[in-house]
Amino acid sequence: MIADLAKSATIQKNHIAENRSSGLGFHVLSFDGTTGELVRQQTPGEGSVGDVIVAAQYLLHTGTIMGFVGRVLVSVTGLVLSAISVTGLYLWWKKRSQRTIIKKRRRVV
Repeated sequence: MIADLAKSATIQKNHIAENRSSGLGFHVLSFDGTTGELVRQQTPGEGSVGDVIVAAQYLLHTGTIMGFVGRVLVSVTGLVLSAISVTGLYLWWKKRSQRTIIKKRRRVV
């Protein structure tokens, strides 16, 4: 298995740092480890629509596809989702405690 790993090498070049206007991901170059020959080259934004969408998933989820604004958007979205979850849990707990109080009163009467 180690011999198989030594036979190939992959280099990723951060395309975002080089060209901030596109921000589509990483250039990936794969070389044969024994001959040094270029085996595969993957350029961001190229390929079928499915390839572009799959490649953009990480960038969309981290917010790097839109730079600083994207990161702020992802952070705010995470905070809002957390607040909605906590608020929902609070309302459920409050409603549940009211039901138990009503049930106890019905038993007494």
